[in-house]
Amino acid sequence: EGESLAAMVQFPELLRPIAESKRRLLDQMIGAGDEADLVLIAFLALEGLRSMQLMDMKILTEAESMRAIEALQTMIGGDA
Repeated sequence: EGESLAAMVQFPELLRPIAESKRRLLDQMIGAGDEADLVLIAFLALEGLRSMQLMDMKILTEAESMRAIEALQTMIGGDA
């Protein structure tokens, strides 16, 4: 995992396709409903959780992570 992070820092162009894909996904999510603010909050929270995993930062317990995801699903009207 550390090597992947180092490669991303050394070669930021590797991230461009990922960022573009995530932007398209976010645009679709925002366009799918009228809760743009909630979609943005959920997107940022999930990206934060994903980033913590990528950097192997175990700040939240597994139960806390699941609680956060379930709360986000409830906020945006998804099934938990």
